[in-house]
Amino acid sequence: MVVYLDDTMIYSDNPDGQLRHVREVLRHLRVNHLYAETKECAFSVDTTVFLGSVFGPDSLQMNASKVQVIRDWSTP
Repeated sequence: MVVYLDDTMIYSDNPDGQLRHVREVLRHLRVNHLYAETKECAFSVDTTVFLGSVFGPDSLQMNASKVQVIRDWSTP
C-alpha cells in the first residue's frame, strides 16, 4: 500500500491478498470516520495512474501527459 496525503494505492501479488488488503484499509478508514470517494476508486485493475506515474503489472512509467508538457517546453 502506498499513501500520499489523500491518495491511496493498494496492491497485492494475488487477488485474495488484494481483497484482504482492500477490506482492511476500508475498515481502518471507517473506524476513523474517513471515507473514499467512490467515483475516484478503481478496483481490480492491472494498470493505474498514481501520482503522475503509470503502474502496470511489470512496469512503472511516467504519465505521458506529464512528459509531453516538458517536451513541448520552448527552449529559452
